[in-house]
Parts: sequence; C-alpha cells; structure tokens
Amino acid sequence: MRFNHRRYLVIPALAATLVIASCAPAAPTAPAQPAAPAQPAAPAAPAAPAAPATPRPAAPAPTVAAPQPAEQPQYGGTFITWVSGEPASLDPQRETRSFIGLQTSTTPYSTLLQWDPARPAESKIIADLAEKWDASGDGLTWIFNLRKGVKWHDGQPVTSADVKFSFERIMNPPAGIVSPEKLLWNGVKSIDAVDPLTVRVVLSQPKPFFINLATWYPSAIEPKHLLEKEPRALEAKPVGSGPWAFKEWRKGVSIEYVKNKDYYNQGRPYMDGVKFLIIRDAATAFAAIRTHQVTMSGLGTLGITKSQQTTLKQQEPKMLTWQYNCGCLGRLLFNVEKKPWDDIRVRRAAAMVVDAQKVIDLGYEGVGLKAGFMAPGQWAIPDSELTEKWPPFRGPTDKDIEAAKKLLAEAGYAGGIKAVFNQASLSGYEEQQIAITSQLRKIGIESTVKVQQYPAAFFDAARRGDYDLMDTPTVASINDPDVYFSFYVTGNSENYGKFSDKEIDDLYARQSREVDPAKRKDIGMQIQRRLMDLVPAVVHLHRQYPAAAWPELRNYNGPGTLYTNYKYENVWLAK
Repeated sequence: MRFNHRRYLVIPALAATLVIASCAPAAPTAPAQPAAPAQPAAPAAPAAPAAPATPRPAAPAPTVAAPQPAEQPQYGGTFITWVSGEPASLDPQRETRSFIGLQTSTTPYSTLLQWDPARPAESKIIADLAEKWDASGDGLTWIFNLRKGVKWHDGQPVTSADVKFSFERIMNPPAGIVSPEKLLWNGVKSIDAVDPLTVRVVLSQPKPFFINLATWYPSAIEPKHLLEKEPRALEAKPVGSGPWAFKEWRKGVSIEYVKNKDYYNQGRPYMDGVKFLIIRDAATAFAAIRTHQVTMSGLGTLGITKSQQTTLKQQEPKMLTWQYNCGCLGRLLFNVEKKPWDDIRVRRAAAMVVDAQKVIDLGYEGVGLKAGFMAPGQWAIPDSELTEKWPPFRGPTDKDIEAAKKLLAEAGYAGGIKAVFNQASLSGYEEQQIAITSQLRKIGIESTVKVQQYPAAFFDAARRGDYDLMDTPTVASINDPDVYFSFYVTGNSENYGKFSDKEIDDLYARQSREVDPAKRKDIGMQIQRRLMDLVPAVVHLHRQYPAAAWPELRNYNGPGTLYTNYKYENVWLAK
C-alpha cells in the first residue's frame, strides 16, 4: 500500500478544532516550572501526519513568567488531588462522559496517540502506545505501528489484537454494556491486526474526526485476555499498560495508583504514586489544599472557586494557579418524551427566559463563557446572531417574557406547569438550579428539585427518563461538531432527552464525512440554527475552572481541558 503524507494532510487539516481556541488556558501565575535537562529518553518522534491544525481565532498571548534555573527531576513522592464523587466504574470505555470517571479511570491506561502534555493548550498529537502512524492518500486507511515489548500491568504482552479488540468493543459492545462513544466511530469499516505490532483501520468514508479518536481517553487500549472472559473485569480493578498500576479503591475514601516499574517510557514516571481523594464537600476540599493535605486542587465543578484561588495565592504567593477550559457545557435539558416538554412551544417559552450570564454569575462567580450549541470558536454561530436570536445569550427582555407567556397559553398551559428538576450533587449546581428555576418561575413553570448523587444516580435517572428538566453536566472535550452535535442524534446513548429529528440526523451524518472545512462549517451552522429553533435543550454555559497547586509540583503545565493530561508521567515533586 502506498501512503502519501502530503496529500492526506489536506483532508483533516482544517476540519477539527482540537481545543477551545477563543480562550486558551492561561499560563501559571506562579514562577514557571523549570524544564528538566538530561531526562530519560522520551518516545521517538513519530513519522506520522501532524495533528490536524485548525485556524483559530487570535487569542491574547498568555503571561509567561521569567525563566527559572534548570533543575534535575527528582524521583519519589505521591501526587495527591481530589475528585468530587465516586466514579461509576474504573473502565474508561464504560464511563459516561463524567469528569470524575475519566480522571480516575484513565490514569493507568495508554491510548494509541496522545495530546502533548508539555503543550496542553495546543493541538499537538504525539506518540503513545503507537510509536508511528500513517495514512493513505485518500484518508481511508490508517496504519499504526505499536511499540515493542510493552506489557500489561499483569505481565502479559500488549499486541495489535488488544487494539483491535478495544476499538471493536467500543463500536459493538457486549450485551448489557453501554458504549457512550459508539456513535463517534461511525464510518469505521474494519480494524485488522496485520501482525502483532501493526494495526490497520479502514474507513468507509472520509472522517475528519478519526485522528482525534486515537487520542481520546475513552479510546484507551484495554486487555483482550481479561475482557473477553469477563466484560466487566476492569470496572473495579483496572489493568492497563500506562505509567500507573492500580493499587486500591477504598469506596468513599480514595482511589490509588502506584508506579509501573515496567513502563515503556524508560525512567518514567518520576513519582511513586498518584492518589485521588474522594471529597464531596466543597469546604472540606478547600481545607485539604489550604492545609497542604493535597498537592493540587481537584478539577472540575468541585475544584476551587475564583475567590478561593485568590485566597490561596495570598496565603502562599508561590502557589501555582491556572484557569482552564472545561471542554464541557451546561444545558437545561428537556425530557421530550414527556408532556408538556414534547410541545415545541413549551420548550421555546422556557428558552426565552433563561439568562445565561446570571447562571454563570451565581454558579461560578462569573467564570465561564456564553455561547450556543457549539463552544466559542470557528464552528460556532457568531455572537451577533446569538445576540439577535438566542435569548439566553443576550439575556431575556420584558418582551421575551411576555412572548413566552403567550406561547404557554397557546400550548394550553396558561395556568402554569409543575416540573421535576433533577439537580446533580455537585458544588455550583444548586446555584445554577436556583438561577434557572427562578427564571422559569417568571412564566409559571414551578419546579420541585430532586438532588441526585453524581455521577451514577444522576445518569441512571437520565437514562430512565426519570425527570422533566435537568441541568446536565455535558462533556465535549474536543471542540469538534462530531462531539457537540452527537447529543441530539436519534438513538445515541448520550441523548438523554430522547430528542429525535430526521433533518438533524441527516445533517450530522453529512458533516461527519465532509472533508472540506468550509462546507462542513456551513452544515454545522444549519444544525445549530435548527437546534435553536427546535430547542431540545437550552445551552447556558461553556465552563471554565480555576485550579491551584503547591509549588513543589514540577513539569505540569495544566490540564489543557478538563478531559486531558492525566497521565502525570513527566511530573515530579521537588523535595
């Protein structure tokens, strides 16, 4: 087979924005962490297509601290952080797009490729389990060459059969197993283990998003020899090939990993272990970092607030701080299989009174971005159009409120509506719920709030349709239409509102295989405008989060987004 790098590169090059570009994570405001010279050998540079590079809006240059004296990496110590709840499982292919699950379940695994941890805010793909990769000139055939001598944590060899098994498991999960990412693999025709270290993937159509799948944590390579015997073998005891091997999961207390001494990246990891404390209470979590019980604050909703970050910086001026993009969005989701939410007039009325800025201010101290159904960036509806046509973006006017009341009356609900509002048990979600339900009350929609333990109970209720309204945490860790629009495709397991529209389905399929960036963007605009019209959900927030770490943390450049940079193999702790 003849491969043509240059010819292929024009296919995905402009097709996928890999991070939210309009607001790149700021550099740490503490002294920059020094680069470590003479480190053990890193993976060889791949002879592969470069990561798809998408033109992005110009962003202000981050403030960079003055260069610091170089330091030699130090071995030893345990990196400790926290997560805000118990994951549903430790199998990354089974995890609903929950940041709790992804953080705790992906640490021990390898993916074929990975985002460069040294440049978390950039769209750079580097080698991981695959040391080389290549693509045919038409972009339909991909070849991945695996590293030699890689072992699973139980000592068995990692081969191409494991890659084939892992990917096919995502595409066609066993009975009783939910595969949240299944839809994103549409267009993959076949996966073959050519020899023990070579994998060939053949696509049935051009697929600009495909290279991203090889980097994404839910695409972790998992051991065939364990899962073919027991499909749930990894849910409580993960076995991977990454830098950290599973030690123990103390339910309600912690999840702990230890150094993989047989890791293929020689000399790594530097630390002895990684530990996630399970802390549900925001005050307890903040006390843990203030008193130096943890190395770094938790990430996500139950991390720290902007004011807490300021307090930490005042307490310890050398504290490392970041503000990073989440790669996720807040949505008021309607159960369209239930009355009255099956009536488009009712959904439109609700959308007309939600004020996104008030949700951001009350829930997150003003930290977050307003946008529509896509994150800010090249794929999104322009702000000028959102201001004109999307009340949550501009803030509802008195005219919007009166129009919403009229719509409810036309739908037969002039006397008001009683609704069950499911709220996730996460910090910030009560405040968001208060902001949203108080706004809905202006037009007679009264809510009974039901707090659900996140993530397991919350998503179980979502799948069962046991709700009227919910403000759902929604993960879209890659700023690409394939991900963001998948939540509204008929039959997708992540389509919790059970929304279905043939035109949306057809447009989604078209954009997924369209390799011309301009044409793909045009289709994406059609999808967004139709979603704004049909209102399966009200998008009110694209999240950003503050974070902080004690200054002994070295060679960690932030999470990039909430769903990247969890391997910690290059991180070390100064003594």
